[in-house]
Amino acid sequence: MLTVLLVTLTVLWTSARHEASHALAVWLQGGVIEDMALLPGIHPEAGFYFGYVIHTGNTTWLVDAAPYLADLALLLSILLLTRMQLDWGRYTTAVLYFGVIPPLVNLIYGYQGGFWRPATDVADLVAVLPPPLFHLYFVAAIGLAIYLLRWLRRIRHAPPQPA
Repeated sequence: MLTVLLVTLTVLWTSARHEASHALAVWLQGGVIEDMALLPGIHPEAGFYFGYVIHTGNTTWLVDAAPYLADLALLLSILLLTRMQLDWGRYTTAVLYFGVIPPLVNLIYGYQGGFWRPATDVADLVAVLPPPLFHLYFVAAIGLAIYLLRWLRRIRHAPPQPA
């Protein structure tokens, strides 16, 4: 039951963070948010969605990239925290479900979908970014998330350290 709750909260957190990143980028670029859904739902015309931000104004590709830049910022923050002497045993589940898995899922889902689903954030990025930079970014960010997953797994299964 706890796992179902954690997975549900992780999906909601991932969707809300993704769409809020778009909204923040729109706002920072002076755009206007016309409509927004931070959580998954069903649209009468479009069907199921994880979330959306409809905006107007003169914005750049950074609006499409915002969730993936936020993913990298979160992963880099966790990487910096791994260098600190913390009692990780108390935090590994929260960091795993809310700090590492959401960016990893978002990056993989977005990256693969950008090649076969038109009108997505990543499909728009593919159209405007140089291919080597685009692929390097996603592969490096996904690699960092996998590194952190492995690090957390090792910490979770390590024998307790004597005080």
